[in-house]
Amino acid sequence: MKKEINVNALASQIMFKLNDEQLIEVNQEIEKFEKYLDILNKIDTTNVSEMIYPLDEYTTFLRDDENIHIIERDRLLSNSENVIEGHLVLPKVVK
Repeated sequence: MKKEINVNALASQIMFKLNDEQLIEVNQEIEKFEKYLDILNKIDTTNVSEMIYPLDEYTTFLRDDENIHIIERDRLLSNSENVIEGHLVLPKVVK
């Protein structure tokens, strides 16, 4: 049983406005994704052991962080309309 997804309502919740063409495209992508999930759900994984790490060899090293190009915080924040005490103020988008 598939649950119908109201793309328009989701778009509205995250403050997107989609035209009719975009809605059709998004719905087509959702249908493709659901077909891929159906295929994956049909795979028999009964005797397959779980993997914690997707590769055979663990990576035990990290690259060193290098400050190549640093932009001052005040310069970055000057591009925003709503800044309070050095922080960006964004509208709530998560329910």
